[in-house]
Amino acid sequence: MNTPATRVLVRMALFVAAVVALLPLLQAPANPYDEGLVVVGAARVLGGEVPYSDFWSQYGPGQFYALAGLFAVFGKSLLVERAWDVVVRALLALVCFESARRRSSTGPALTAWALALLWLATLGAPGYVVWPALALALTSLLLIAGPGPSAAALFGAGACAGAATVFRHDLGGYVLVAEAAALTWTRARRGGIRGADLAWFGAGGAAVLAPVAGAFLLVVPPALLLDQLVVFPLTVFPHVRGLPYEHFRWARGALPYYLPFVVYAVLLVRALARAATPARPVADTLAPIALGLFGLLAFNQARVRSDPAHVGPFYLTSLIAACWLLPGQVRGRAPRGGMATIAIAGATALAVLLALNPLHGYRDLLRSRAARDRAARATRMIVPAGWPAGLEPDEAAAAERVRAWTAAGDAIYVGLARHDRIFVNDAMFYFLAERRPGTRYHELHPGVADRAGVQREIAADLERSGVRWVVLTDRFEGGYELAHRGFPPGATLLDTTIAARYSEVARVGRYRILRLRSRGSTDAARP
Repeated sequence: MNTPATRVLVRMALFVAAVVALLPLLQAPANPYDEGLVVVGAARVLGGEVPYSDFWSQYGPGQFYALAGLFAVFGKSLLVERAWDVVVRALLALVCFESARRRSSTGPALTAWALALLWLATLGAPGYVVWPALALALTSLLLIAGPGPSAAALFGAGACAGAATVFRHDLGGYVLVAEAAALTWTRARRGGIRGADLAWFGAGGAAVLAPVAGAFLLVVPPALLLDQLVVFPLTVFPHVRGLPYEHFRWARGALPYYLPFVVYAVLLVRALARAATPARPVADTLAPIALGLFGLLAFNQARVRSDPAHVGPFYLTSLIAACWLLPGQVRGRAPRGGMATIAIAGATALAVLLALNPLHGYRDLLRSRAARDRAARATRMIVPAGWPAGLEPDEAAAAERVRAWTAAGDAIYVGLARHDRIFVNDAMFYFLAERRPGTRYHELHPGVADRAGVQREIAADLERSGVRWVVLTDRFEGGYELAHRGFPPGATLLDTTIAARYSEVARVGRYRILRLRSRGSTDAARP
C-alpha cells in the first residue's frame, strides 16, 4: 500500500538501516589533519573565537558552528563528532533515495541509495564538511523537482542552497548557479516559471546567507574573508594540493570518475530536447537541467584534487541523474519494449560493477572492527576526548603526557620537524591534549605556513600567547605528495625560532615535546 504512513515508515527504515551500516565509522582511525581541523575549529568557536579572524580556515563556517553547538550540549569528544558524521551521511543517502524516487520507481531509487551508502561507508574522511553541504544541495534540487514547484518549495530550495553555501561555499555556489540558470531559462518558456517564482527562490537564499554574511562582515575584515574563502582556494590551493585526474581505464575503480560525464550529458540533452515541445510540463525540464548543471559544476572539486572523497559530489549526484534517465520509470510505469529492457539490464550490470569496490572496502572495515574496538577502549583511558576513534599509539601517548604536564588554560603549539616543507600537520593533537592552540594557524597549509611572513606571525603568536610547550613531529615526512611535488623549500624562520627558544624534554616515538627555556638558561628543566 502506497499510503503516506507507509512512505514515512519506508524512509525511517532506510535511515535506521543506513545508521546501523555506518556505525563502524565511529571507530575508524582518526584523521590527524582533515578531521583535526574540523574538531579544533569547532572547539575554538565554542571558546568564543571567530573563524577567519581568530584562526585561519578556507572552509565555510557551518561545520564549525554545528559541531560547537553539539560540543556545548554533549561535551567535546570525537564520539560526538563521529555520531554527527554518521547521521549526516545517513541523511545524505536518504536524500539520494528520495531524489531518485521522485522521478523513478522504487527499484532504481533503492539501488541509488545502496550505492551511495556503500560509497559513504568506505570513503573514511570523518567529519568531512562536504557531506552536510551536499545533503543540503541535493535537498534544494529535490524541492524544485516536483510538478510546477510552489512558492514555498522554491523558497525552501533557495534556503537549502544558502545553507549548503554556509557549510561549503563552493558546492553551495554551484547549486545556486545551477538552479538560478535553470529557473531563468525555464521562465523564458510560455507557461514556465514566473518572475515571482524566481523572487521566492532568491528570497530563500537571502534569508540564510544575508544574516550569516552580515554577522561575519561585522567582526571579520572583508580582506580576510576574501583571501581565505576565495583568493586562496582559487590561486594557491590548486598548485599545492592538486592531484592528477584518474587515468581512463576499463576498470570498475575508474567508473565513478568517468560515467558521470555520460550521465549528465545525456540528461541535459534530453531535457533540452523535451523543452522544444511547448506542451511539456515544467518538471520535465527545470529539475533535470538544474541537476545536470550542478553535477557538472561539482566536477571542479574532483578536477583539482582527484581522489575518491573529492569526486564524491560529482559521482553521488550522477546516481540520481541515472535513475531519471531509465526508460519508462517516471511515475512508476514499467519499462516497455526491447530497447527499454536492454537499458535496464545494462544499468543493472553497471550498478553491480559500481558496488564491487566499496563492498570489498566495507568487508575490510567490518573485519578490522574487533581490533579497533580494543584499541578504542585503551584510548578512552589515555585520552578521553579521542574515544572511540583509533589513534596512533605515539600520538595518544604524547598527547596524554602534554595534558598531564600542562594546565587546562595553557596554550601549546603543535608543529612539524620541518616547516619549510609542509604536506599536512597533526591538528588533531590539540583536541586530544585538550589544550588550545597558541596561534591562529592550527592548520599548517602548504603555500601558507611555509612562507616567511606567516612564520613570523606564528612566532609572534607563540610569544604573545605565552606558549611554554611545543610538540613537533616528523610523522608526515616522506609522504608521496610531499616527495613528488618538486616545490622548492620554504622559509626556515619558524624552525630557527623554535630551536632558539625551546629545548626538548621528551620524545615519544615520532613526537618531540619541547619546553620554553628559562631566561638565562640554555636548557629546560624536565617536568
